[in-house]
Amino acid sequence: MRTRLLRNWIVAGCIFVGSQKGAYANEPKIIAGPMLTMVSPDELVVWFQADRLATFGVYVIGTHGDCVHPRKYVKAELVSEKQRIFLLRRKIKLPSYWQVFIAWSDQEEVTDHWDWKTLLEMNFRPSGWPPPLGKPGKYVFAFGSCSHQEKFCEAQPVWTAVAAEKPDCFLFIGDNMYLPSDPADYPKTREAVRDLFCDAYDRERCVAEKQALLRSTLSFAIWDDHDYGPNNADRRWKWKDVALEALELYYPNNYGLPDARGCFPTAISTYSCWMTARFAIRTRIRRERRCSATGNWHG
Repeated sequence: MRTRLLRNWIVAGCIFVGSQKGAYANEPKIIAGPMLTMVSPDELVVWFQADRLATFGVYVIGTHGDCVHPRKYVKAELVSEKQRIFLLRRKIKLPSYWQVFIAWSDQEEVTDHWDWKTLLEMNFRPSGWPPPLGKPGKYVFAFGSCSHQEKFCEAQPVWTAVAAEKPDCFLFIGDNMYLPSDPADYPKTREAVRDLFCDAYDRERCVAEKQALLRSTLSFAIWDDHDYGPNNADRRWKWKDVALEALELYYPNNYGLPDARGCFPTAISTYSCWMTARFAIRTRIRRERRCSATGNWHG
C-alpha cells in the first residue's frame, strides 16, 4: 500500500513539474533592447522589441524610490503590432542608477502579480555616482555614425568595444542604417516603403553585439541621408513622412519643434542635481537642393 501511494505521488509530482515547464515553453523573447532614453528631464522611455506579441510589464526602481515587493509591473504599450515594438513611459527622478525588470504574461489584463513571469533584469547606471555640488565630475559621451555592412548578419564587434568603455550616453548621429541610394529602387506604395524602412531598422537593431550597449546607457539618435532616404535626399523626398515615422518608432527621443518635426532633434538628460543638455541639429527634412554655383545648401 505504501509503495503504491509513493508511486502515485511520484507520478503526480512529475505531471505537476511537467505542466509547469510546459507553461513556459511559449515564453516570448526580447530580440532587441531594452533601450533607455529620456524625452524630458523627468521622463524615461523604455523601448524593446519581442519575437512575438504578448502582454509585457515593466518595473523600474531607482535610488530615489522605495523597493516594492511584490514588484508592481506597469503594462507596456504596444506601439507597433507588425514590428512587435513596446514602450513604457514613466515620470521619474533621476537616480544614480536604475534597476529595470521586464516580465510577461499570457493574460491580456493582469490583475494578480503572480501572473507576471520575469524575463530579464537590468542594472542600469547612466552617470555613475555624481560628485558633490560644485565639484567636477567625469562623464563619458560616445557617438557614432554610418553603421553599414556589405553582408547582413555579420558580427559587429565595434559595439562590444564601445560598451566596454561604459559611456554615460551614446549618440547615434546619422546613417544608423542604410536604405537604397537610388529613388528608383523604392517601392511604389506607402505601406511597402514603410516595410522597407522597418526591415532595415530591424536588421541593424537586432545585432547581437549591440544589445549590451543598448542595455547599459542612455541612447539618442538623429538621422542623415541614408536612413532618411536616397543618397543626399532633401525636403523634396517623396517619403519623408515615412522616414520620420520610422525614426520615431525605433528611436523614441525628442524630434524637434511642433512646427518643424524632424528638424531639430534634442536630447536632454538630467543628472542628479544639475542638467546636461545635448543638442544635435539635422535639418535634412527641411533642406533644399544644393546650389550648383556656390555648393551651398539652401534651407
